[in-house]
Amino acid sequence: CAELQRRDGSSFCCFNTHLDHAGLKDTSPDFFVQRDQALVLCSLADQFCGLPSQPRIILGDLNSGCDAGAPPILVQAGYTDASRGDDKPTFCGFDGSGSELTGLYGVTRKNITKIDWIFVRGLAVRDYTVFRQTYEAPDG
Repeated sequence: CAELQRRDGSSFCCFNTHLDHAGLKDTSPDFFVQRDQALVLCSLADQFCGLPSQPRIILGDLNSGCDAGAPPILVQAGYTDASRGDDKPTFCGFDGSGSELTGLYGVTRKNITKIDWIFVRGLAVRDYTVFRQTYEAPDG
């Protein structure tokens, strides 16, 4: 996390995180691990920022879909989803075909989904884009 200063002298706090993927193999679709980690993250953000009115951004790989895990907790804590409901996938594997998730809800499948999020509180979002650019590696 960091407190960033703007040119006008105001500041905001920025938190970058990567929540555990362990809950993805749980048979429950509720993503309890990510939900609990989001509760801790909100508490730490409040402590770091000090004032409840201090603007802040929480972003990163939340390993959660939109209806379970971390996102509902952040919304309940007063954060706004910067994507405004745009559900373009942010995770599609290195070759674009998805990542094999063995044991997710009891099956093995390729998964292309949105797991990377940006949430803001006390800030306005002007634009949101998922970059689709790919890179070729020498080994494929």
